[in-house]
Amino acid sequence: PLRAGLRMTFGRPILVSIAGKLFMFVNGGTHYLSDPPPPPPRTVCEAPAVQKPWVWTALDSPLPFTAAYCNAVHPDGRTLVVSARKWRHEAEKGTFSFDTERLEWTRHGDWMLPFRGQAHYVAALDAWVGICRHKGGTGHLCSSDVVPVGAGPTTLPHWKLAEERLFDR
Repeated sequence: PLRAGLRMTFGRPILVSIAGKLFMFVNGGTHYLSDPPPPPPRTVCEAPAVQKPWVWTALDSPLPFTAAYCNAVHPDGRTLVVSARKWRHEAEKGTFSFDTERLEWTRHGDWMLPFRGQAHYVAALDAWVGICRHKGGTGHLCSSDVVPVGAGPTTLPHWKLAEERLFDR
């Protein structure tokens, strides 16, 4: 576990709440908050009687990548899907899923989801929606079919780009 006072240099973490736990994916490792954080004070002026520190537990399985481009929580509520690069060699890329019940990573292929940062599941569309990262689509919203996580390798899911540009560099 990470302890208070321990100094670490962190890369860009992915912090996500999945299946009732807070997970942190950073610097090649997977960590989860093993104890829930202390509850907030009941009033602004009232301090908690005893404030327990947060305790992160590190998993033994290393991340299969070093630089994530995008992530999305699967609608099953227990799986994180990540598209990343540098998983073995600098030029390699791929899409992976992390099952929070089995605490295992699965590689789905050498393709990348079309998003930058976090995408969100929209039940009415049965799709992930986020900001596009592809050239010509940067700054546009896009949607993607959900990746089936029960199987191993898959192909790039069908995705669409919105016509209007929302953001400019």
